[in-house]
Amino acid sequence: MNFAVAEIGQALFKNGTLTSVTIPGSVTTIGKEAFAYCSSITSITLPDALTHLDTMAFYNAGLTSINISARLTNIGYLAFGGCSNLSTIRLNWPAPAHGSVADSAFQGVSPSAKVRILAENTFAFDYFWHNMPVLDTNDGDELALVNGFYYTLHTADNTASLYRDAYANSRYTITIPSKITFDWQRYDVTKIRHRVFKGSPATVANIPSSIISIGDSAFANNKLEKLYLEWTDPKSVHFGTAAFTSSVPVAIPRNAYVPYDPLENYQNHSGYGNADNNTWLDFTLNYRTAEVSFSLNVPFSGSINTNERSITDSATTIALGYGRTILTAVLADSRYHFVNWVINGTEAITENPFSLDVQGPVSVIAYFAETDYFLVNALVNDPLFGSVAVKNMDNTDNLSWTFRKNTAAFLIATSQEGFHFVQWTDAADRIISQSNIYILDLKNTETREATLRAVFASDKLKLTVMPSDPAYGTVKVTAAPHLYNKPDTLTATPKDNCHFVKWTNENGDTLSLADTLIITLTRDTLLIAHFEKNSDTYTLKLSAGQNGTLAPGTDTVAVHIRNMQVTAQAVPNFGYRFIHWTNANGDIVSADNPYTFPLLKDTELKALFFLNKYSITVAATEGGRVTAGQGEYEYGLEVVLKAVADSNYYFAGWTVFGDALVSTDTTYTFTLSYASFSAYTATFKRTGTANDLLPTAGQTQAFYTDGTLHLIRLQGSMVAVTTIDGQRVLQFKAGSDEYPVTLPAGVYILNAASGKGRLVTKFVVR
Repeated sequence: MNFAVAEIGQALFKNGTLTSVTIPGSVTTIGKEAFAYCSSITSITLPDALTHLDTMAFYNAGLTSINISARLTNIGYLAFGGCSNLSTIRLNWPAPAHGSVADSAFQGVSPSAKVRILAENTFAFDYFWHNMPVLDTNDGDELALVNGFYYTLHTADNTASLYRDAYANSRYTITIPSKITFDWQRYDVTKIRHRVFKGSPATVANIPSSIISIGDSAFANNKLEKLYLEWTDPKSVHFGTAAFTSSVPVAIPRNAYVPYDPLENYQNHSGYGNADNNTWLDFTLNYRTAEVSFSLNVPFSGSINTNERSITDSATTIALGYGRTILTAVLADSRYHFVNWVINGTEAITENPFSLDVQGPVSVIAYFAETDYFLVNALVNDPLFGSVAVKNMDNTDNLSWTFRKNTAAFLIATSQEGFHFVQWTDAADRIISQSNIYILDLKNTETREATLRAVFASDKLKLTVMPSDPAYGTVKVTAAPHLYNKPDTLTATPKDNCHFVKWTNENGDTLSLADTLIITLTRDTLLIAHFEKNSDTYTLKLSAGQNGTLAPGTDTVAVHIRNMQVTAQAVPNFGYRFIHWTNANGDIVSADNPYTFPLLKDTELKALFFLNKYSITVAATEGGRVTAGQGEYEYGLEVVLKAVADSNYYFAGWTVFGDALVSTDTTYTFTLSYASFSAYTATFKRTGTANDLLPTAGQTQAFYTDGTLHLIRLQGSMVAVTTIDGQRVLQFKAGSDEYPVTLPAGVYILNAASGKGRLVTKFVVR
């Protein structure tokens, strides 16, 4: 008989090491703590039949995403609590009240967590569901806050949709940008999501021509009195249902200001415009104009002709319609010549005639100069990346970019955020300088004009790293992004029977001989890690330290074929003994003498020697005495330490370095080696004294012998072991008095904690 599984029981997989789970389609309930603390589970498919998630069902699990079906309508307390990697919740509910979600069900999920709903359910949901932003399936990949507006970013085409107004209740003028910058990336703002400005108190709105779609009720129940639009033809824009529904009383005038030429495109906009009463929606149509101020740097030296009038004096302001207006500079005095137009005090344009694109208030200055002049054209490769200031040598601005001969021009290049200055180039794209401040000397010049371009580049750089031959080795690089003037770490790893040689750049220049390279990028860079196959022969160098020699007949330098068995042998002087061989870095290689090994690379060995005898000192704390052990010993002999406690005291153990426990035996026997300690202390404690840190019926202790960590009366405690410099090497729950483990020689710190208290102690591994 087959039985369908309907429920996963309480704590069934709690603290498990599961990496993947397949839940039967018949399961309707997942019990309390069923998958709690399952940190290895990153994703799980919940069956469509599931209706109930009990308390802490997935608490502290490793989930990164989850799909909640329409049938799952009961989600318990902390069901997904503590899932710090959970960033995507796909919610298939038609409305937020479709089911029951307990308080704190999603407490502690990833700060970037987002709820994805179906587009057809968008109007049923608010911007947040249980403190997480709600995005529908048409929204972008990422949510970004830029200058008071939330956007969803579409990384595939670098476009952005306006998602929410962070100041919806206090913004009285809405100005939507055509572009935004987020994380060094530019995005075109192309859409306004539904309901973004619904009920907004704003009376003025500015919508750029980059917007191609406005969602349902985007400006519904608005109080707009002035609407500024940049579209030349609104028929190319998608308008959602009730996009501009108004709650403004009829008595309040509502005006839409549109570009100068295509007013009829709004009047003839089917379903929106009305040519008879000159309206679009319920807005009265008006030409959109801006005040344009015109002036000449030298009055009456020339004139500025527009389609409106001719300007010859120093300052005149005209209201011009949005769009392009042709400006022509006309000379009035042969002693002068036209130099350039300066727009809004910064942008210099030498074209004449010039088409001015009016998109708001603007100032225009026509510069005329006397014939004895030098013109400096200071350009940039992209105005979004940076700007250039042209100054006289007294640091005053030179807006005309004209200088008398035999002077100098002072040029300053300033980068925008996320970009950096690269270099100055001339009209032929030759590099002039790589300093962002450049002084152009105009003495003894044969020409009357110079063109300089400031080149800027993104701070995001391209780092390409490759091995010279993938068969010989591999490379590892710090994760992107690679930023200008920031360090990156590169590691070269040779494959078997190969070795690393060096790092070079694309020009073949050697950068480093070390396999790990830290490089600071200033441009797109190609680096190559060079590897070679191991040689057929290697060199063996042998030497002896003080108080000993190499064996008679030993060559100090010899060349052998690869993988040949070679032997190194040392002879100690009288009264000394051989200890070990070290390599060129001083690392211990072997204690064998003779030492025979296969020669796999160029090798350098040095023999070290020590005295045959070694002094051992012993001492005792209050409450006892040492009866044996102090004296001089030869290496390899047995040393016996004995301790006797006084009345009312007990022996606590042998310690070194003050409090590092070596042994708890009153008679401690060990074989003397070069790694032995020279001073030991017998520690005694008064009988009846409770353990200061972890009170128990007996004494708590920890020490290490013969590949085993001994834990006295610490059962049930959480135990952590670190090196003396703080590096953790062990963490476990003590289940018995012994924990088998192999540890390298050194001093360690043990920290044990339980409901009864804590023990912190040192122990030694010899």
